[in-house]
Amino acid sequence: MKKYLVLVLTTLLLLSGCSFSFTPNQGMVKIPDEPDLVQKKARVVRVIDGDTLILAMGNQQKRVRLLLIDTPESVKPGVSVQPVAKEASDYLKESLTDQDVTYAYDLGNKQDKYGRELCYVFVEGTLVQKDLIERGYGIVRYAEAPNTTYLEELKNAEKIAKEQHFGVWGIDDYVQSKNGDEWFCCKVF
Repeated sequence: MKKYLVLVLTTLLLLSGCSFSFTPNQGMVKIPDEPDLVQKKARVVRVIDGDTLILAMGNQQKRVRLLLIDTPESVKPGVSVQPVAKEASDYLKESLTDQDVTYAYDLGNKQDKYGRELCYVFVEGTLVQKDLIERGYGIVRYAEAPNTTYLEELKNAEKIAKEQHFGVWGIDDYVQSKNGDEWFCCKVF
C-alpha cells in the first residue's frame, strides 16, 4: 500500500510540475512574429549613449540607433551633457554591455542619415526602447511610417512615465512640443 501511495504521489507531483508554465508580464513586448521583420542575433559590445549601441555579429560590428526613441545627449560634439543623459547611458551600459540581444529592422528605412542601423532591440524578449521610455530616460520620437510597428506600445509607456513624472518628465519644461513633435529643451544643470 505504501509503495502504491508513493507511486501515486510521485506521479501527481510530476504531472503538476509539468502543468506550470511561464506567463510573461503583460507589459512586455515580445519579439515580433511578423515574417516581414528581419530578426538577427548579436552581442552588445559597446553603448555609445542612451539610444546608440555597437552590436557584434561574429567579426562584423554595426552601429545601431534605437528606433522610435530619443534620449538626451551625452556625447554629441558641441552639445553640453543634457539632464538625464548620463542616467540613460549608464542604465544601458549596465543592462546591455556584453549581453546577447535580438535586433529587428522595421518595414521602412534600415539606416539613418548617419549610416546607423535603425532597429528594435530585444533582451530576452523585452523591447529595450519600451524599458527606456517607461523609466523616463527618453521620449518617443522620429516616428516615420512604415517604421512604426511598436509605436503604440511606446506611446502608452511614455504616457505612464509622463503621468508619474519619471526622468525627463520630472523636469519642468524640459520636454518641449510643437506641432506634435517633442524634443529636449536646452536646460543644463
